[in-house]
Amino acid sequence: IARLASRRDAGGQFLFEIGSHSLNHSILEPQSGEGDTAFRRRMHDEVVGSAKLLRAHLDCPIELFAPPQGRGDMAMLREALAEAGYRVVRKGSIPGYPNLPDADLLAVEIVYCDRSDRNLKDFSRAVLADMPVDSADGVPAYISPLHLASPSRLTGERTIVALLRAYLTEKHRTVLDLGCGRAEYRFLFRGRCYTGLDIRDSNFAAKVEENASFLLCDANHLGLLDASQDLIICLYSFEYFGLPTRALEEVQRVLRPGGIALFCLPTRAVSIYEWPAVPFRRLGYLSENFYLSGQPDEHWFPPHQLARMLSSVGLKPLEVRSTCGPMLFLLKAALLWLKFFRCLFVRPFYQVARKVLGADHRLTRKLERYQSVLPARQVDRAVDFRQFVQIHYRAACEASFLNRLYVKLVRLCASIDRKTFPASMIEYAVVCRKEDGGRCHAA
Repeated sequence: IARLASRRDAGGQFLFEIGSHSLNHSILEPQSGEGDTAFRRRMHDEVVGSAKLLRAHLDCPIELFAPPQGRGDMAMLREALAEAGYRVVRKGSIPGYPNLPDADLLAVEIVYCDRSDRNLKDFSRAVLADMPVDSADGVPAYISPLHLASPSRLTGERTIVALLRAYLTEKHRTVLDLGCGRAEYRFLFRGRCYTGLDIRDSNFAAKVEENASFLLCDANHLGLLDASQDLIICLYSFEYFGLPTRALEEVQRVLRPGGIALFCLPTRAVSIYEWPAVPFRRLGYLSENFYLSGQPDEHWFPPHQLARMLSSVGLKPLEVRSTCGPMLFLLKAALLWLKFFRCLFVRPFYQVARKVLGADHRLTRKLERYQSVLPARQVDRAVDFRQFVQIHYRAACEASFLNRLYVKLVRLCASIDRKTFPASMIEYAVVCRKEDGGRCHAA
């Protein structure tokens, strides 16, 4: 229990099912020679007492499932569970247990492991070690599941978290995410007042929470009051802005004096990723909107140019860090090109299967997975932190040996880049601060 309790996230969510089998086998059926009164008392003591004991040790919600089997009195069981604080979240068959009948699922959160062959030691090493929420300050160590992120995204998120921990203080209470996309980075700011801003609605209504709100507008005309934000982040979106200088002026306007702004963006070097696709786009075999890296040729800003732009609007650059060096760049290019040529090879078979078998056929859906070269990070679908953790848990359970080998390879390349090419800025992050008055001058 102590081992598992140390792995819970800062919000108190507990990730594991506890004690369902002892409940099923020792409570649902009276023991030999046991009277009805004694059976009721034992059921009550077991359910209520164990919940109280676990909460005392774990200080967080507990979960269980109870299939309706055995000869026990289900009404008594439900009464005891209700007194213990459990509630029915839904009815239906339990995922991962196909042989069980329909059941009442009584839980705060239902999480299960798809790999029943793992023992506890393997589970702790392989799954818990890669969970992002084992953090004393409540800030996840990263956002995307490690093996589902591209090499630059994986190291970029680590760098972003490191910079936030270095520069954020308790006084930074309000956060603006400029070009938030699907707002997955809001999970870095739990306990702060987060505002996501984008020109497209990505199911924002379902993601609104007590400390999370969203605005639909462009970066050139932010619908916010002057000096109203303590922190502004713009992660992998600044290069898409049509009027970048105007956007920086708006950032300077809404940022409080002494406030921090964090930008993360690529340089022109990433256009090399697109080289294999160029002839196919020109021949019409691929759509003009098909991009291997998901980064169309928009506006590229080397670090020194962005630093001058920031200084010109009154934002003082504090630190620039590389998030992608030559080794990571080569690794990402190799992976993208390998997936691209696999996509070209599979494409005719997919089109035939779609036409002959239909879009819903199992073979068609399987081939469809290879029509995109971009990784499916999955966390962009999370509507709350509970679902965010559940996505990470499921991804960690399903990670294969090759997935884990990929993560180790990315970390090795990142380590070589840090030691050998520390000044290489193929992709980079920059932190700046709004001065109390006047304009900054570029160094």
